[in-house]
Amino acid sequence: MFGDSAFAHKGGIHVSAILRNSDTYEHIKPEIVGNYQRVLVSDLSGKSNIIKKIKNLTLRLTPILRR
Repeated sequence: MFGDSAFAHKGGIHVSAILRNSDTYEHIKPEIVGNYQRVLVSDLSGKSNIIKKIKNLTLRLTPILRR
């Protein structure tokens, strides 16, 4: 068994890469070892982190119109 944070990702560019192709940072599928992939939100987050978290929480974004 791996630690809880073995498949946790939080850096913006790092998260963007794993969302496109998780093989770039994960050498095996988390499910094989009884784990799961997590995307964290922190001061290192980028747009990819925020969008992924919103989708995981099944929230919907409403665009803000700028004047």
